[in-house]
Amino acid sequence: MRTNRVLAKIKAGEKVIGLQIPFCSPDLVELMGIAGVDYVFVDCEHGSFSLSDVETMCRTAEMAGVTPIVRVVGIEPTTILRFLVRGAMGIIGPHIRTKVQAEQLVKACLFSPRGVRSYGNARGDYYGTYNPPSEHMRRANEEMFICGMIEEEEGFRNLPEILKVDGLDFFKFGVHDISLDMKVPGEFDHPKVQRAIEKATEQIHAAGKMVTDDVMWEGTVSDLFLNAARAFAVKGKG
Repeated sequence: MRTNRVLAKIKAGEKVIGLQIPFCSPDLVELMGIAGVDYVFVDCEHGSFSLSDVETMCRTAEMAGVTPIVRVVGIEPTTILRFLVRGAMGIIGPHIRTKVQAEQLVKACLFSPRGVRSYGNARGDYYGTYNPPSEHMRRANEEMFICGMIEEEEGFRNLPEILKVDGLDFFKFGVHDISLDMKVPGEFDHPKVQRAIEKATEQIHAAGKMVTDDVMWEGTVSDLFLNAARAFAVKGKG
């Protein structure tokens, strides 16, 4: 059974390192594994991935010792299932605004009795060969990383109720969409945006849950390449 490197290190009190990628590149994932990165953030909400691409990224990540985490395009069970059966070991649900949506996200990621995830013969379910299947389902539930994104004022208002949802232990703030929803587009440091995030962070911690920044250090592939390319260019120019 696959082990979720992210959850294992967080439980051990360690911070995990990951890289967000908006396009299919198994070679890059393999290099991430060589570099010692813990997880790859496959951004299917904003990225250009097909389901086949996602499967390729998940398969390569597993071979490289990297945990594949997918930001999905929606939280409907049928949508999330298509990423789980490709091999995703973590799901990030965007635009969580209500307790009902938070419950839907969790249930979509987990097998019965905790959720409604379907079982089949795809690679995420070991092609239906895991014996007994009940053990696979139990372990899959234990190894699933579930994270909800708060990205609108409605989500902030409903956060006390959202935090009551069992199984949703990690939260991430989408500052780009928060600024848009608060009518201060692109002003990520705007006092209104920062106050909302600070208050929400306090509420999350008080509920015994985590903000991803607490335990995850994440970069983007564009920043990584641009910073390296600029440093290389400066060095080359003497």
